[in-house]
Amino acid sequence: MRTCKETIDAYFQVKFKASLVSASGERARAGTPNPNAAAEPVDAAAAVNKFAALGTYLANLRDDTVRARYTELNAGARTGGRQSAAYSAARIREAVRAS
Repeated sequence: MRTCKETIDAYFQVKFKASLVSASGERARAGTPNPNAAAEPVDAAAAVNKFAALGTYLANLRDDTVRARYTELNAGARTGGRQSAAYSAARIREAVRAS
């Protein structure tokens, strides 16, 4: 049960950190760079890595079909984390709702 709670927390941390990176990207495109912009992608990557590690642990307790779905989810989280600076916060929220 604890790992499930940790995974849920990690998921919401990824969403939050991606929104920070996205907001920094929006400010930079508007000509008002964020002084924390360099650290935010690192924090977002760490959040994604934690989420992926917990997801991998949970997936290893299940069958091949579930493991494949966790693998896809982790790959999507990594891609989204890396690309979040290029997207608006609204677009990220829309993508999360669609998944």
